[in-house]
Amino acid sequence: MKGLRVLALVFLGLSASGCGTAPPAPEDHYYRLSLPPGPGLASWPFDRPVRVMPPEADGLYHGRALLYVTPDAPLELHRAHYRFWTAPPTRLLVRLMRERLGRHAAEGGEPALELVLHLHHFEAVLGRPSQAWFAVTVRLRAPESGCLLLHRDYAYRVPAAGRGYYALVQAFQEAVRRYLTDLARDLDRARLTCLRRTRSDG
Repeated sequence: MKGLRVLALVFLGLSASGCGTAPPAPEDHYYRLSLPPGPGLASWPFDRPVRVMPPEADGLYHGRALLYVTPDAPLELHRAHYRFWTAPPTRLLVRLMRERLGRHAAEGGEPALELVLHLHHFEAVLGRPSQAWFAVTVRLRAPESGCLLLHRDYAYRVPAAGRGYYALVQAFQEAVRRYLTDLARDLDRARLTCLRRTRSDG
C-alpha cells in the first residue's frame, strides 16, 4: 500500500511538471469594422424612411468566426483559428447601413420601406495577395404592396495591402466602404417606381 502511495505521488508530480512546461494557449483575436462617416445621401426620393431587415445568409455567416477559402477549393469554407469578428457579419452590415442612412433609417414601428439583403460572400481568399471577398444582393420594397423599387447585386474582391489578418480586415473594411458608397448612389437615383411586384417574405 505504501508503495502505491509513492507511485501515485510520483505520477502527480510528473503531471504537474508536464503542465508547467506546456506552452500557453493561443490568444483569441477580435476584429471590428469601423468606417468614418461617409457622404450623406444627395437626395431622398422616397416618402418614408427605410428599415434595414436582418440579412438572409448561410449559417456560417451568422457566426463570428473569420472565414476563408483557398484558390484551389473555393467551395470549401474554413474557420480561421482564434480569429473572430466582434459581431456576426450580418449584424455588422446592418449597423453600418443604418449609420450610413442616418435620419432616413427607420428605428421604431413607423411605416417604412424595407431594405432586404442576401449575403453571398464574406470570406477571405488566401493567396498572394490574399483578398477580402464580399458579395450581397439588395432589394428595396414597399411591404404593403410588394412593389420592388430597387434590385442590385454588389460584389467586391479587394486585395490586402500586406500580409496577416489585420491587413485582410482592412481589405474587408474597404470592400464594405465601396459597397455603402455604391448603395447610397443607387438609392439617390431610385424612384417610387415599381420595377415589379413580389410577395412579402414575412
